[in-house]
Amino acid sequence: MKKFAALVSLLLIQLITFARTEGNTPGGTISVFPNPVKDKLSITLTDFANGQNIRFAIYNVVGKMVKEEVIVGTSTSVDVSAFSTGIYFYKIHSNGKELSSGKLVKTE
Repeated sequence: MKKFAALVSLLLIQLITFARTEGNTPGGTISVFPNPVKDKLSITLTDFANGQNIRFAIYNVVGKMVKEEVIVGTSTSVDVSAFSTGIYFYKIHSNGKELSSGKLVKTE
C-alpha cells in the first residue's frame, strides 16, 4: 500500500506545473513559488495597496487549515519544512474576498 501511495504522489506531482503560480486579480498580480516546495514558499504581490489586510492560508487534502500568515508589504516567505510530503491547497484572501487559490506540492 505504501508503494502505491508513493506512486500516486509521484503521478500527481508530474501533473502539476513545476514553476511559479501567478494570478492576476483586480488588485494586482500574485506569485507563489517554488512549486513543488521543500522548505520555504515565497509569495510576492505586485500593484497592491499598502495596508491591505492580505492573508495566505494553506489547507491539507481534507480541507483543514494547517497554516495561515498575514502578508505584510510586497512579499513574504512561509516555512513549510515541517509539513509532510504531499498535496496541499492555498488561498489568498483580503477582507473576506478570495484573491487567488491553487495547489502546492510539498517534497522532501
